[in-house]
Amino acid sequence: GDNVTGTVRWLAAAQQGKGPGEDTALVNRTVTLLEIMSLGQLLPPPLSSIALAVPHLPPQQVVLLLRECVWNYMRDHVPSPALFSRDPSGLMWRDPALSRPPKQYTETFRVILQRNIGKMGQLYAQLFIFSPTEP
Repeated sequence: GDNVTGTVRWLAAAQQGKGPGEDTALVNRTVTLLEIMSLGQLLPPPLSSIALAVPHLPPQQVVLLLRECVWNYMRDHVPSPALFSRDPSGLMWRDPALSRPPKQYTETFRVILQRNIGKMGQLYAQLFIFSPTEP
C-alpha cells in the first residue's frame, strides 16, 4: 500500500515540476521506508543505498528507482527466513555476498547516479567502482 502511494506521490511531484528534495515530507517518508527495508536486509547492496540518493534526485528519477530497482526486486525476491543465517552471537543475517542483486535491478540506479555524477560521484564510486555489484 505505502509503496504504491509513495510512487504516486513521486509521480505527482514530477508532474508538478518539483526539484530534488523539494517535497521534504515525501523525501523523509521515502528515505525512512528505504532505510527500514535496508536495515531489515530486505534490500541488499547496492539497493540498500538508494535512500542516500533520494534527497538529491529529481522526482522522476526517484520514481524510476522505486519502480525499477526497489519494487521489481521485492516482487521477484520475496523475503524468506531461508535467506538468513545465524551468526556466532545468535543474530540472523543475510550474507551480502550471496544476496547481490542481478544487474537488472541495479542498472537503473547505476545510470541515475552517473547522470548525477556531480552530486553523486562519491556514492557512485563507492557502490559501483570500489564495490562491484556483479555476482
